[in-house]
Amino acid sequence: MENPIYLSVVLSTYNDGKYIGQAVRSILDQTYAYFEFIIVNDGSTDDTLAVIRSFDDARIIVIDKPNTGLVDSLNLGISTARYEWIARMDGDDIAEPNRFEEEVRLIRDGAVIISSQCSLIDASGKETGYTKFLSRGIGKAVSISIGLPLIVHPAAIFRKSVFQMVGGYDKNMLVAEDYDLWCKMLSVGDVVISSKRLLKLRKHGGNVSIKKSALQCLNDTIGYVKKVYSINRVLRYDEYESLRSMISSSEFYLKIYCIPNKSTFHYLIKQCLRFFYVMFSGHVRKVVRQIPR
Repeated sequence: MENPIYLSVVLSTYNDGKYIGQAVRSILDQTYAYFEFIIVNDGSTDDTLAVIRSFDDARIIVIDKPNTGLVDSLNLGISTARYEWIARMDGDDIAEPNRFEEEVRLIRDGAVIISSQCSLIDASGKETGYTKFLSRGIGKAVSISIGLPLIVHPAAIFRKSVFQMVGGYDKNMLVAEDYDLWCKMLSVGDVVISSKRLLKLRKHGGNVSIKKSALQCLNDTIGYVKKVYSINRVLRYDEYESLRSMISSSEFYLKIYCIPNKSTFHYLIKQCLRFFYVMFSGHVRKVVRQIPR
């Protein structure tokens, strides 16, 4: 290929020994070969590191460090990346062989994030469903406006320069650090979503988003507040605390918004509730006015 776009693939892993071999192999077997593969072992206590080191491929760069959490590990991995386009991957998912080939093809002027539809699999690898993101035209615009999901974290590639411009992953936004990042980056440019399913996204009891769903609800709402009011930066701790206190005081909102999704319709109702709460709550506007842009 003449003048290929090189990718820096960044995978942070903690005790993914059961799945990490499949995840790494799916990246090494990509039909698009122009990448470096940065794997950050975040202090795993199982055989994760041994499995990683069993692969003999010059593209792999292993960073073995004490456990400091996902956000710190991802920021570290991306800081060492040599290339402008960062490709994310998780230690329990499986990339389709043509993932990078298809995503690189979608890179264009103005795009800061490229992602795709995904298949959903369970702990054993059995397919249980697939995503149906509204990724075109009015559907895409509405999704961005009311905060419907468009971007699966380990299916995305994004511009490192824009990532750095908006402050990277925010350690104050645990479990919603990816949503917060997308909101900040989309204030700078556009997202392009492939209609193809380019990742097998594993859903199992060990997913952090399942274990910490209450914290995710809270931080997800903070990310949406920042998006709506164009606060496209990493906030100070006291600024986050004022937002958390404000949202936590709205017991009715949290009680409804944190109910587990029972259907697509139920999920849409919850997102609409969030939209109206953030857009029209005088309490929200009062707190936001105290936060400099």
